[in-house]
Amino acid sequence: METVSTVKTKANKAVRLLDTPHTSLLPESAHVPNKATLRAMEEARLGRNLTSYDNVAAMFVDIFK
Repeated sequence: METVSTVKTKANKAVRLLDTPHTSLLPESAHVPNKATLRAMEEARLGRNLTSYDNVAAMFVDIFK
């Protein structure tokens, strides 16, 4: 059986956890892009293989054809 002191300690820890900024709780994502993503990012940066559209409707027609 838990004592009142133990329950208070657990409650205090829970409250501190809720008050902790989310950045302190989880480590940053170590996302490393794969070769295809790196290639696409470089092509976009250089302006290669980009498709332009006159309007959004034309873009969606092309995407969903």
